[in-house]
Amino acid sequence: MLRYGVVRKLFILLSLLLLNTANAAPTGYPDVPHFGYQNHYQAMLNLFDGQVDVAFKYPDVADTRSKEIYLVKHAEKIWFVKILAMDLDNPFPTHYEFEWELKAMLANKNPLAEVGGEFVFADRAAFFTNKMQQYYIACYPLVPGKTIRYYAQNYILSGRPSDLGILANAIYRYAQVSARLHFDPNDPPKRGEDILERPVRFFLEDRNTANEIYDPATNKIYLIDYPLLHIHHNKSIPVKNYLSSAIAVAVGGVVNDGSNLELLINTFILGYLSALPKYDSTYLQDMLHKYLDGIIQSLIQVEVISHEIKE
Repeated sequence: MLRYGVVRKLFILLSLLLLNTANAAPTGYPDVPHFGYQNHYQAMLNLFDGQVDVAFKYPDVADTRSKEIYLVKHAEKIWFVKILAMDLDNPFPTHYEFEWELKAMLANKNPLAEVGGEFVFADRAAFFTNKMQQYYIACYPLVPGKTIRYYAQNYILSGRPSDLGILANAIYRYAQVSARLHFDPNDPPKRGEDILERPVRFFLEDRNTANEIYDPATNKIYLIDYPLLHIHHNKSIPVKNYLSSAIAVAVGGVVNDGSNLELLINTFILGYLSALPKYDSTYLQDMLHKYLDGIIQSLIQVEVISHEIKE
């Protein structure tokens, strides 16, 4: 049986190890303060200097990366707070510092402003330790609107032309934003160039149906959350690799809706063209039609298989 003095020395040694870990700058994460040892709720309060009016914890977290998610009212605003467990031994980390690098780069300029797009960056963040596990906590301003998939499902359930109109507006605006993410509007293609092989202008890897929000009241698209996988960090990604995820977000909720699918694909293409007026529209339109046709067929097959599994 260990004597008290030995146990005390082991405890001090363990505390020093935890302190050293706390003060370390983990690979893939931003250089932000460490709150020390505390529970999740305390860390959330500390993130706002204890000045929280209301805090609501989501009972279930669908995002597998997040340990806990809160909605917080602070300083007359609503904030979205996520807590992530950190894997310090992972040799291939997810690079959460990328959004802070992008935020600094775009601090005085929004390259999507002309097409109604806005990046939603983390406002503040910190590390903390709980039960021998390191965590990263960050907050984002909550934006108005809902996901494009929400508007797609809303239309499918209602069948109302007005809901189809909202969905079409969302897809048109999203296509404009996507085009400006993919290409510099002032750099039209040269003769014979395959622009799908160009490096994407702003590579935001985690594009999905949950972190791209459309607000009908302002006709704006909000882009949220920008971690990069290790294999993509500081790498050039071709536009074609990114275009597929864009069309999946845009029309993924209506891929089996017959003529309306064709209408919405054309809406996406028209929006895309409108955001790049210096590009040859005929060339760009042909390129998009050819490339998107294969992607749409793949989406339809996935939806059919998913439907059969559910039945």
